[in-house]
Amino acid sequence: MKPFKLPKRHGFHIKARYRTKDKVINAVVRAMEAEMKKAVDYIFENMIEGSDHFPQPTLNGMDEISDRFYRHVLTEAFHESKKEKPAQVDAPRKKKLEKLPVGLPKSLKDMEKVFRDRRYWPTVMKRSKKVTEKLRKAYLEKLRRKFNDVVPRMRSGELTPQEAKKQMMGAWDASKSRVETIFRTETTTYFTKTQIAFFDGDEDIIGFLFDAVKDSSSTSICRSRHGLVYRPGSKLLRENAPPCHYNCRSQFIALANIPSNNKLLSDSSRDPEKRKVTPLPLGWRK
Repeated sequence: MKPFKLPKRHGFHIKARYRTKDKVINAVVRAMEAEMKKAVDYIFENMIEGSDHFPQPTLNGMDEISDRFYRHVLTEAFHESKKEKPAQVDAPRKKKLEKLPVGLPKSLKDMEKVFRDRRYWPTVMKRSKKVTEKLRKAYLEKLRRKFNDVVPRMRSGELTPQEAKKQMMGAWDASKSRVETIFRTETTTYFTKTQIAFFDGDEDIIGFLFDAVKDSSSTSICRSRHGLVYRPGSKLLRENAPPCHYNCRSQFIALANIPSNNKLLSDSSRDPEKRKVTPLPLGWRK
């Protein structure tokens, strides 16, 4: 298989997409950290002197944070998909109406419509609730264990209240990498879903090129798919859409109907039906 060289302007778009994803992820992680700090403050404000009772915070703010995250990621994914098509076209083409995902509006100024869609948005919110509940349960358990360790030491004089509070925040430090992993994976999921839906039925798009970040952190799962071209609407496209594992950085590149991309599509070495790839993690698509 010959290496695929991206047009320079499309390479710029890919880098911009990664920066956009990082901004989305960093925003939700910062918000979660602030929520965890509020939880620790609540615990210290509601401790009963001499009691081992754990004043459990509600962490209700996590629901709003998650809601904002999914709104943010869908809006940015839609915006990036709109920018991708012109980056793929190397010659003047007749103007065509864009094929949009179910529920998505035809302009960003009307993006709020997707959040009122009775089929699309409730499905996203169901996902949001599931993610949030898992995080809330895990973090509360870590807070409880930290409380049982730190508070007796504070009461014995081994730790000052400030030191005890700092150690309680260690529960967040132990959770941060997991939070980043979850929301990075969710970001990739919805960027890919939106991209595929955006170009669904568009005759200008003939395929999706699997682009893996090939460095020391790349997995064999993504490396084995790098450079393969998946046909729009195919079962293989759905089955191999990034993310292919937790923390997956791979992505699809939409291929416009131009001569260089048609060569990629006709290259048998890029046909996913003729390439043996590393299986996805067990149960990954469930």
